[in-house]
Amino acid sequence: MYLAPLNFNRFFKKVFSDLFIAQEFLEDFLDIKIESIEKLTEKNKVTDDAIFIEFDFRCKINGQFIIIDMQQWYKAHVVKRFYLYQSLNCALQLETLPKLEKSQDKGRDFDDRVYNQLLPSITLIWMTDDNLGFKEDFISYALFPEQTAQFFENDDLWATNDVKKLDIERQKILTLLKNNTKGLDFLSQNRMIYAFQKNIVKNKKLTKYFKWFELAEKTRNKNNKEQDFATFKNDKTLMAVIERINTTKFNNEERTALEDLERELAYMAEWKFFARDEMIDEVRAEVKEMVREEVKLEVREEVKSEVREEVKSEVREEVTSKLKEDLTAELVISSFQNGLDIDLIAKITHTSIEKATEIIKNFKSK
Repeated sequence: MYLAPLNFNRFFKKVFSDLFIAQEFLEDFLDIKIESIEKLTEKNKVTDDAIFIEFDFRCKINGQFIIIDMQQWYKAHVVKRFYLYQSLNCALQLETLPKLEKSQDKGRDFDDRVYNQLLPSITLIWMTDDNLGFKEDFISYALFPEQTAQFFENDDLWATNDVKKLDIERQKILTLLKNNTKGLDFLSQNRMIYAFQKNIVKNKKLTKYFKWFELAEKTRNKNNKEQDFATFKNDKTLMAVIERINTTKFNNEERTALEDLERELAYMAEWKFFARDEMIDEVRAEVKEMVREEVKLEVREEVKSEVREEVKSEVREEVTSKLKEDLTAELVISSFQNGLDIDLIAKITHTSIEKATEIIKNFKSK
């Protein structure tokens, strides 16, 4: 093995402990220019009962708190776990938020924080194998008004051909999104990003971040050789990554860790076997949701077919009734034009004298 696997926490942390590398990666993935980067503590005690919450990498850039966490093991509750990390990343700012000076309020002292200095948090979850059912390179979640989703989920709205109506509803949503009253825009600045390594290497899009995931994927081959990484030799940053996980330059402790890696891989395989029931439950829930959507479409078509027959019957009755009225009127008018008296016309057309008289009157008035 020429390079140790970047996807394992120990080596991932070794690489990203270099702030130059971390900054280059974040600039490539987030497509931004970082003016300054500050590494933050990764071990944090958050409650009396908790020992430590440990992040893989945590930093502060351009007025934002960033977590990068590597997820190489299968875990069913990965969404809730990282939502908790995202929340903690925000809450840990309480350590540094300045306090307001004590004030008197009706004889009572109170302490408060300068909450307007709270900074947005971004959690980037680097998924090695799992893609959460997505085909995209990554998926990003942020807090937006609930009406935004309702706008897109409104089937009746999107079934209309009234473009003006659509634009009116769109403008309503834009008004909600642009409302920055008392810092409401802070909510959408907080993001959770799931990046899917296996999708990225498969999709092969011309993005700045592709090379990072391609390198990581190649390091997963335990028989990888130096020539496998020849394409990166002119990339200063990735060569710095390669330098840090080059097994030929490992110290004794790192060599021991590399030997432990085989046992860890075996344990992961065993753990996956024992987690099979949990996986089955998760997959069953996913399949159930897919089937529910399929059944919903089938039932919708069945209902449409039933309604279509009901409507056909109603329309047939309406058309038949109207047709009878029209034919009766034509016969009344024809009989009148041939000089027949009103009593005979009513008898021939099977209508009342009053109705026949009304038809003739309407005909004369035209």
